[in-house]
Amino acid sequence: MTSRRLRALCGVTAVLLALGFAVAATTPAANAAPGPLKDLNLPGVCNAASFAMAEAIDAKLKADGKADRMIRVDEPKKGETGYNDAAVAYAMVELAKLLKKNVSDLVPKDLTDNAKAVADAIDAALKWRSDKGDTILHTADLTGNEVFLWCLKKGNGHGGPDLALLYVPKGKAAKDGLWIAGCVLAGGLNRYLVSYDDRTFDFAKFVWYNEGPNPDKEKEVIRYTYEYDVAKNVLTITKEVGPYKEGKLAPHTTEVEKKPGPPPAEFKDLKLNGTQISLLDGGCGCPAQSVALAAANPALPWQLDLVNAPMTGSGTETDPYLGVSVRIVPNELFQLALPAGTRFAGPGADPRWEVVIVQDTLIGLRYRGYEPLDLVVGARIPAIAWLAPAPSPTAAPPSGPPSPSTAPSASPAPPSIPPSPTAGPSLPPSPPAPPSLSAMPSPPAMPSPPVMPTATAAVR
Repeated sequence: MTSRRLRALCGVTAVLLALGFAVAATTPAANAAPGPLKDLNLPGVCNAASFAMAEAIDAKLKADGKADRMIRVDEPKKGETGYNDAAVAYAMVELAKLLKKNVSDLVPKDLTDNAKAVADAIDAALKWRSDKGDTILHTADLTGNEVFLWCLKKGNGHGGPDLALLYVPKGKAAKDGLWIAGCVLAGGLNRYLVSYDDRTFDFAKFVWYNEGPNPDKEKEVIRYTYEYDVAKNVLTITKEVGPYKEGKLAPHTTEVEKKPGPPPAEFKDLKLNGTQISLLDGGCGCPAQSVALAAANPALPWQLDLVNAPMTGSGTETDPYLGVSVRIVPNELFQLALPAGTRFAGPGADPRWEVVIVQDTLIGLRYRGYEPLDLVVGARIPAIAWLAPAPSPTAAPPSGPPSPSTAPSASPAPPSIPPSPTAGPSLPPSPPAPPSLSAMPSPPAMPSPPVMPTATAAVR
């Protein structure tokens, strides 16, 4: 039953892009280093139902005499067909709200059986698109290198629909881009992250986790991890197979690419040790979330905890919590968004966690433990920092000079990572959450499709 449940799951992606040409423009300055990993904010949905929605939007655009379309042929490369407009995800979220379902539960029949709701969802999405202006799923660094999140239709030598990340260096066209990651597992969960160079603030590294049910053995999963090092222009793919035990993946088989190299120019050429992995079919549909989240403690609201909340599941034996476990290694640095309405007030009581960056609603955290730490699904590590209420946005500015940073004095903060010049488009609130996780307090209803966009973005 667990396998059947997994096959119906939504896909959450933490996506770290790595495109494959050796392009000098993408190479950071010498002696620079990647900054903390942060969420790549590109919300999207990619499955059979979302393709049906894209077709319905195109029919509406055509009827209205508009020339533009969601689905594009021979884009982003010759032979491909797909879309990368967030209006599709917006319409899917709106439809889920109207039908009182989760985005991940929508199927093509929901569109054919609910014409009025579909029309209303499309009207809302096109109005949002008109108001927003740029709704293309992309983001850029300071130099002008870009990444695009595409939903690719099956064809051109690969399976599908597949959520895929395309890296396009500055001065290049999409046709010259490189595929650095993708969701290729049916019923897959996805999470994706990016880090910026701490000197140039250009893309430094991308990481994408794609995890789905093992079709050959019930209660086991397959996980593909894509890691793209921009400075070296090297994509490394790892495959792990095994069950979850005590909230973390316990692989009995691990296969690592023996000859990592530049990412491929064609999506069909995503391979692991010569075996094509893009022939597998994905098809999931719920928003991504962070691998690790900062959340206020339910019992002590001003205590900040580190959590790895489940992405789905009710916690029973037949419907267990599901997500992606991660391992945090000593000295690892990553960035977290603070809970809404709060600000950083000081380091927590746990000496293993050092706050080294404080930037408005973000903190950079370094793990100072001596041994690797497995952040299992459902884990909550208390007291990584203390919070205080955020000042009112209407409050008058202080008359005196600004107070010094509240970051620990023993660890002066390095330059903060600025937000990406082209942020991902915002999407509407998500539909109602599934049954609450009463057995495990966690941040706001993570198993449900979160408000779009979430910190990590796409729905697959």
